[in-house]
Amino acid sequence: MSTRAEMMAALAAIFDRPKSSVDAVDRVLTDAGLRTRAARGRAAQAMSAEDFANVTMGLMGGWSLRETPQMVERLGALHLRDGEMVEFDLEEDGEMMGIQGSADLTTHQILETNLPILYPRNKLPMARSLTGSLASLFERIPALDDLETCRLTLYPETGGALLEFRLGPRRYTLRFGAGDRLPPAGVFHSTLVLRTAGLKRIAGVFHGQNG
Repeated sequence: MSTRAEMMAALAAIFDRPKSSVDAVDRVLTDAGLRTRAARGRAAQAMSAEDFANVTMGLMGGWSLRETPQMVERLGALHLRDGEMVEFDLEEDGEMMGIQGSADLTTHQILETNLPILYPRNKLPMARSLTGSLASLFERIPALDDLETCRLTLYPETGGALLEFRLGPRRYTLRFGAGDRLPPAGVFHSTLVLRTAGLKRIAGVFHGQNG
């Protein structure tokens, strides 16, 4: 859990935007019921991982403040459709080399089965919705020592999203709604890539630290 001040500071740094810009998005989401409303006089009230996920998506889209709550609600509700796992050979420094194997993943395999050889559900459980899955990832970043990168791509026009992350030698791609492997030609999409610095900021937030 994080405080609103910690969440604002982390997201301003990740998106390289003024805190006033992050604050404006946060406030319209709060008014729409998409972010926990802190009681008056309680600035340190905890924000949830779902709050962090919703504000993240609100900052990604480039929508007007009026459009943002509707778009975040629509995209955040997208259902997990399927996914894939690709396992790589790694060099001594951890860089990926050739592909060792791959597997398509069904929704059932991601959400319900206990087969870590396909998906590590006990380590990083996903949810049926995009908001829930993104929140689960954010909340568990402090404990994921082998998390290398994370990428979220939104396709607001087609109603789809991709959540991609690498755990050690394995790269996972999860598709939500109408999300495809590659951006459809001519269709607007926005992408957030979290590497070491961004992941550390989020880890700090969910450790109760100031990024």
